[in-house]
Amino acid sequence: MALLKYVSIRDKLRRIIMLTTSVALILAAVGFALYDLLAFRQTETRELSSLAEIIGENSVAPLQFNDTDEGRKILQTLRIDPRVVSAGLYDKNNRLFAFYNRDGAKKARMLAQPREKGNYFEQGYIQIYRPIRFNGEQVGTIFIKSDLQNLYERLKQYGIIAVFVLVISMLVAILLSSKLQETITAPILHLANLAKRVSMEENYALRAVNESADEVGLLVDKFNDMLSQIQQRDSALLEAHHQLEAKVQERTQDLEKEVQTRRKSENAHRESEERLRNILDFSPAVVYMKDIDLRYVFVNRQFEKLFFLSTEQVRGKTDRDILPPEVAERFARHDRIILDTGQPLEVEESFQIKNQTQTYLTVKFPLRDSNQQIYAICGLSTNITDRKSFEQELQKAKIHAESANSAKTAFIANMSHEIRTPLNAILGYSQILQRDRTLTSDHYNSLERINTSGKNLLSIINDILDISKIEAGRMELNLANFNMNELIDELASIFKLKADEKNLKLDLLKLPENNCRLFGDVEKLRQVLVNLMSNAIKFTDSGSVSFNILPQKNNFYRLEVSDTGKGIPEEARKTIFEPFKQDAEGIKKGGTGLGLAICRRQVLLMGSELYVESELNTGSTFYFTLRLPPSQEKEDSNPKGIPNVFRLADSHQVKALVADDNPDNRAVLAHLLTNIGVTVVEAENGAMALEAVRQHQPDIIFMDIRMPVMDGKEAISQIMEEFGPQRFKIVTITASAMQHDREQYLKLGSHEVILKPFQANAVFECLKNLLGVEFIYQNTQAAEAENRVPDPVDYSQIHIPKDLHLSLKEAAELHYVTRLRKSLPLLIETGKGGKALAENLKIHLKNYDMQRILKILGEVQVEQ
Repeated sequence: MALLKYVSIRDKLRRIIMLTTSVALILAAVGFALYDLLAFRQTETRELSSLAEIIGENSVAPLQFNDTDEGRKILQTLRIDPRVVSAGLYDKNNRLFAFYNRDGAKKARMLAQPREKGNYFEQGYIQIYRPIRFNGEQVGTIFIKSDLQNLYERLKQYGIIAVFVLVISMLVAILLSSKLQETITAPILHLANLAKRVSMEENYALRAVNESADEVGLLVDKFNDMLSQIQQRDSALLEAHHQLEAKVQERTQDLEKEVQTRRKSENAHRESEERLRNILDFSPAVVYMKDIDLRYVFVNRQFEKLFFLSTEQVRGKTDRDILPPEVAERFARHDRIILDTGQPLEVEESFQIKNQTQTYLTVKFPLRDSNQQIYAICGLSTNITDRKSFEQELQKAKIHAESANSAKTAFIANMSHEIRTPLNAILGYSQILQRDRTLTSDHYNSLERINTSGKNLLSIINDILDISKIEAGRMELNLANFNMNELIDELASIFKLKADEKNLKLDLLKLPENNCRLFGDVEKLRQVLVNLMSNAIKFTDSGSVSFNILPQKNNFYRLEVSDTGKGIPEEARKTIFEPFKQDAEGIKKGGTGLGLAICRRQVLLMGSELYVESELNTGSTFYFTLRLPPSQEKEDSNPKGIPNVFRLADSHQVKALVADDNPDNRAVLAHLLTNIGVTVVEAENGAMALEAVRQHQPDIIFMDIRMPVMDGKEAISQIMEEFGPQRFKIVTITASAMQHDREQYLKLGSHEVILKPFQANAVFECLKNLLGVEFIYQNTQAAEAENRVPDPVDYSQIHIPKDLHLSLKEAAELHYVTRLRKSLPLLIETGKGGKALAENLKIHLKNYDMQRILKILGEVQVEQ
């Protein structure tokens, strides 16, 4: 192929055609010659084989009769065939019998024995061996040897003819290729000349003419396409060049402007840095920056003043180079934490400066580059030495204040105990006397006034205790399921009579029945709402008082108490929630000034804030928002309660131990238990109580806490240790209203805690729950009467006198069963509907359902 590298395409095609033609002719000639020679060889072999068969048949007789001369004569007949060089006959014993040599031929050496039957080509000769048979038996073997002269002559003739045909074919191929190759080379040469012209002239508008549809035509088309693309790109490049020149010129102008802007920016940056430097230098904080090797890069003037070092002395140095070792190690440890975590760090760092301990609040944070890699640490240190001293003094003052507050709380708790103790006797004896069925109406009413006054006094004590609990941080939430609509009904029953007395309209909005079961601290919520409603009625002379509960998102409810009173002045609103703060109107109306303060503290404890909106001569609205999730428990359709107990059931016997150092309190509880059939053993202190337990083995123990010789806690502990936790039921009776005290007594071993002054029903409830006893109640009727369902009555159409309504309502609120029972006959005399009202109230009274009685009394019409 290297020989054709510099040959023109015309000569290349011509040479290729000549070479292809020559090779084809030679291969054809050789093929024909080989075929002819093989055919000729096979023909020669067949002819010699036939000749051998003929001579063999003619030689049967000489061989049979061993006539050698006759055999030679037969072989001499081969002289007529010039091809035969020699021949021979062998007898049946493979001995040479006769032979023949062609005249002029070299005497052939005959084999002593014949070969196997076959044709042998050796040394330019053909040797034929054939057996001679007679009657199926081999009688001898004939041998004929022929030369290949005819074959060589034929081969020579083929060579001459082949050379002649090859020469003629080459001449014809040269002539034809010279003419035909132009159909291929002409377009290619034209395309090559055009490409050369385009290259020299750089004229991409030239195009080649396509005169064929073959590959050469495709080459011409693609060449033209290439020229078109080059022309387009050249035009685009030229256009781009012009645009680039314009852009370069424009960019040059922009760069000149940018250089000017950058110079201005650098000047502004230098000025900004200078301003920042001045700000940092005059900042009261110590400011510095370190690289990731913890070497100082920047410090402000406060740093220089603090350590008496200039910027030049600090820059490039580490803390170990300029600070004491222990201080330097502490600073470096904080810096490494920032480098390891990548998070800011706030620490207090103290060290000695001029024999004075200085404390600095240091904020250190990492500085990051655009790849969020830390490249420096910045620190800001503020001197808090004076503040630390102030905090220490403040902590001392706090401890002193807490000590004083604890003393105050203890004092209030002690005072509460001292007040509750005689109050327990007052309320206890009044309840005992009220159970006497021989009392006259006047005596009964006098006892009720004593009881009501005692409860009012107890309410004031509880308010003071609530303030004390809140200040001591001991007020806690008691979360439980409750019915909001029942609480609203209770508010209605409590305040309807007071509202009616002042001719006020009382509007209380309820929740839908399917959404009224909620979860929260119902006791605190009740106390807040009762306080707010009581104040609203107290300070409203005309118009209305309303309560609204508005559901909001995520189980939040907005509770509002609104009135149409005189309103609250702006100055008074600022201090309205502070304890013992009252304006002139509040002083005039009476009260302790604790109600709203307690309300606000309890609302705060429930996670909200109490607000007030008021406008003079228009009214006020107190509101707060609470989260009250829905209750997960179903409402109990059977209300619980203890009716008015008459005595223990006949099948029950109870022995109780009452331990109290105060004889009045002990006598009240003993008398209450004895009246219902309980056997009572009394003890004056814990030691006597322990001895009484050992001697009398009571079923239940009522144990006071504060007693001489041995207090109640010690006595309970010894009873637990000696008899175990389940041998006796222990009820602690205490004048301490603190929740943490209650929890302490329960953990100590008490099964229940009753607060002084106690209610009779609370004592009976303990007997029922702890011992499972049953009672006989006053005025017990037949079972069918007790279970009778009240007849349906439209209570809104019934009118009763105001005095009778007030008496019934107060008796129901205070659970005075006897008073209610005595007042029911008076309803029959009120006229239409009075008898039905009396019968239904009697049924509810038998079931001790005071809430239902209050609800009915809230629906009837009151005559003025």
